Amino acid sequence: MIFLWIFGNNVEDALGRGRYLVLYLGSGVAAALSQALSSPADRVPMIGASGAIAGVVGAYLLLYPWAKVHVFLWIVIFFRIVTVPAWILLGLWFAMQLVSGLMRPTGSPGVAFWAHVGGFVSGLILVVLLRPAGLMLLNPPRSQGFAAIHPTAFNGRRTFHRGSVPDTGRPYGDPRGPWG
Repeated sequence: MIFLWIFGNNVEDALGRGRYLVLYLGSGVAAALSQALSSPADRVPMIGASGAIAGVVGAYLLLYPWAKVHVFLWIVIFFRIVTVPAWILLGLWFAMQLVSGLMRPTGSPGVAFWAHVGGFVSGLILVVLLRPAGLMLLNPPRSQGFAAIHPTAFNGRRTFHRGSVPDTGRPYGDPRGPWG
C-alpha cells in the first residue's frame, strides 16, 4: 500500500481519474491471469491488490524514470535516507520479483511473484495506450539524485549537515510565537 501511496497519486494526476481506474483494474486482471498461468494446477487462492499496484508502479516508471525517491537505507545499526532515481529503485524491485518468481517452485503457497511481474508489465503497456494526447513519457529529472540526508533532518531540529537539505524556515517550537 505504501507503493500505491507514493507512486499512485502522480500516475493518477498524469492520466486522470478514469484512465487511472482503467490502468489499475486492467493491471489487476493481467496480474491475476499471469499468476494463474504460472501455475495452472494451483489450489491456493490468490488474494490481494499487489498486482494492480505493480501496474501503477510500472506506469510510474515510464512516466517519471528520473524522479527522485527517498529511500530508507538501513545497514545493521546505521541508517540514512538516500535519494535515488526511480528507474533504479523500481528496476531493482522488478528484478527481485522476477528472480523470486523464477526461483519459487510451482504451486507453492506464498507471495504471488508472477502477479507482480504481470501487473508491472501490463502497467508499462497500458500507460502507453491510455495516456492523454501530449503527455510525455520518460520525463526528465527535476532534482538532484543520490543525495544523502541525515535522518535528523526530518525531526524539525537543525542538527543536520548544512547543504544536504534546503532550509524550510524556522524550526518547530521556535519561541518567537505565532506572529514573529
